[in-house]
Amino acid sequence: MGLISWTDTLATGDIHTASHITNMKSDITTAVNGGISNANIASGAAIAESKIAFSTTGHTHNGTDANYPLIKHYRRGMSLKQGTDNEDIVVTAGVVDIAGKLFVSTSASANIDIVSGTWADAGSCSASNPIYVYAYSNAGTLAFAMSTEAPDLSDSSDGVAEYPFRYQKYGTTYYRLIGIVHTDASSDLFPNMYTNFDLSNFATGSFVGTGNDYTVYTGWTPNVVQWIVCADSAPATTDAMDKWGWAQLYGYVTANPEPAALMYSVIDNQHLTSANGTANTIYGMTAQTAATTGSGKFTFDAPANGQVLMWMAWHSGGNI
Repeated sequence: MGLISWTDTLATGDIHTASHITNMKSDITTAVNGGISNANIASGAAIAESKIAFSTTGHTHNGTDANYPLIKHYRRGMSLKQGTDNEDIVVTAGVVDIAGKLFVSTSASANIDIVSGTWADAGSCSASNPIYVYAYSNAGTLAFAMSTEAPDLSDSSDGVAEYPFRYQKYGTTYYRLIGIVHTDASSDLFPNMYTNFDLSNFATGSFVGTGNDYTVYTGWTPNVVQWIVCADSAPATTDAMDKWGWAQLYGYVTANPEPAALMYSVIDNQHLTSANGTANTIYGMTAQTAATTGSGKFTFDAPANGQVLMWMAWHSGGNI
């Protein structure tokens, strides 16, 4: 019932005349027909959403959760970049759906220290390894944490059918992958090795070789990889490149029509072998799969110590 403004004010014992009753009916009709205000609705009224006209400037609605994003897996911004030193990560401002709720940040995060920062899986920073950076709801507030584990769930219903995987679950909390960074042999961050997961189907990076194999984790299937190996850490203008290679993971379901180790060398203008044991080539170019933890990766074979290696990787965008 709406707030009613009575035409007649009667005291106890007054006699109700026909005029009083008519005015009372008119007052009630006025309140009910368009006069009900928010103050008259009980907090537990549970009025069906379909009976309410929402403001076009308000939040979206799906009949269940007023904060549920209508665009599945929505994300804009919230990209990774280096912080104040080689042990810090910063997440830029943006919007992201985490387990069915939109979180908005209007400014970049504080520095996330890869050594002393929050690790969702109780892991820790180590040399020459990937670090998975996740966003999650900390009692309703957007927060970030790191993990040594790749995502293994498609959604917050524990689905595993949709690729690429986006979630890791610790306890009852769902963590959405934001991106992947990589550490060097000194456990510092490679300054140009940031995969901003979900923002594009492209990743790029560079690092100085140590003579050891190094695996790059993209978080999605790397369909095409191109890499250039410079002569040393400070190549002169006349120095030739050691390697300029191109390899593609064929997406056939039943069989790969070409040898898995085939690559094309731009420098040599011919097909060469790309495999484990062939320095400055790649191997282990694998699709993301539920059966393999941390899949969606490729490995550089033994870039020589001091040589600069630059790489680019693409994903087709298909459901693989």
